[in-house]
Amino acid sequence: MKRSLWIYLLLGGILIHNGWAFPQGHQKLAYEVGVNAQIIPMSALDPQGNPVFDLKAEDLELSVNGKSYPIYLLTLYRFDYREGREEPRELSVSTASKRVIFLFIDLSNSSLQSLARSKEIIGKLIRESSSHDEFALLSYREGPGLKYLGGLDEDKEQLLQKLEKLKLDNLQTYQRKSCVYVGMEGQFYLRSITNLKYALMAVPGPKLFFLMTDRWPSCKDRELNFLIEISQEISQAGTPLNVIYTGQFFNNLDQNALKIMAETSGGKFYFTPEADQMVSTIRKSTAAYYELVFISDDKAADTFEIEVKSKRENVTLHTVKITQRKKNYDRMDSLQKKVFAIDVAAGGLWSRNLASVRKAAYSINWFEKKRNEKHWSIEVDIPKELRNKVVEVFLIRFDDNYQDADIEIYKNIVRWKETLNLSTSGDKKRPYFVMVEPKSAFSIYNHVE
Repeated sequence: MKRSLWIYLLLGGILIHNGWAFPQGHQKLAYEVGVNAQIIPMSALDPQGNPVFDLKAEDLELSVNGKSYPIYLLTLYRFDYREGREEPRELSVSTASKRVIFLFIDLSNSSLQSLARSKEIIGKLIRESSSHDEFALLSYREGPGLKYLGGLDEDKEQLLQKLEKLKLDNLQTYQRKSCVYVGMEGQFYLRSITNLKYALMAVPGPKLFFLMTDRWPSCKDRELNFLIEISQEISQAGTPLNVIYTGQFFNNLDQNALKIMAETSGGKFYFTPEADQMVSTIRKSTAAYYELVFISDDKAADTFEIEVKSKRENVTLHTVKITQRKKNYDRMDSLQKKVFAIDVAAGGLWSRNLASVRKAAYSINWFEKKRNEKHWSIEVDIPKELRNKVVEVFLIRFDDNYQDADIEIYKNIVRWKETLNLSTSGDKKRPYFVMVEPKSAFSIYNHVE
């Protein structure tokens, strides 16, 4: 497996990003406090919108589900930003951090003019970014749904080229809707966001999420609840939902829904007529990124309502309003388990923080090649931690770019050796196996060659 393995899995709208070794002050907490350590992202601004870089734990008050909680750890990630026309300042090694910026363009609520504005804003963000920023570009449109467009393992010029090619469908007409999404269309949209949530949860370290859209008309209470659900799904993934309004004309009534989405998630609503000013504001408001850690003593709670207040006057905090408990493997649904298995195969940090992971030895019983198909029968050496236990077996096949994976999953009792039959065909040329013991999440894996 190559040194920087990026896996993109589009499975009902999932994007998986793995393998980046982000510097994290809380990494060693995994064995100290286990799944009870909850990480809350937060940004801090002064009244002029400048980042506040010197907050301490004693400057904050944390409330979880209405109960006061002590702050176990507070870590600052300081990011570069431009001030006026000054050139960006290179950060020292001690303060430099990596972050992933997810840019989500909602084409279903975009006109030709707002798409052009989205491209202009994104283009400036990417061109003026520092070496510490990684980008992932996604889009959503009615019909095809969520699509990963590019980024992460690509250089910025490649991403800009893909951005330039993004267009609205020829037959798509932009119409003022009575509300955003209702009925089956709304459920499909929400399901795409939920799937994306699981992928975002697997991305370690600082991350930002921006929804770029034109106007979403004001809605009645039932539809407003739907918008809140979208906002909370992103929030539970470990990042507030920030909304960038890309329309040309601002109408307070029309933008009410967008503000609700941002505020419900703890994010910011951005509207500035000039793209240069918009980009400057975004970079400045996201420069002071904190991760707050608390340890839950409520073992029954699956979600936590979060409120963080600053004891300092004139400091504004933006942090998630709701977060989800980190789940043990045996409490994950099948979709999350697939994300976990992909992370194991990719060498990602998420799975390593949740479980012990080892590379397993195997031998080939037989191999056969027919035209564009390959078939293996292999025998895997089972470590003592898994012997005579029921394990979940994942057979994963990637194409050459580690995209669009096929995944099979089944259960079996394993002994000293376990025989697996794998096959590839067409562009699915890279097979992996992953075995997970559900209670402990102890995992073994390897690439079959």
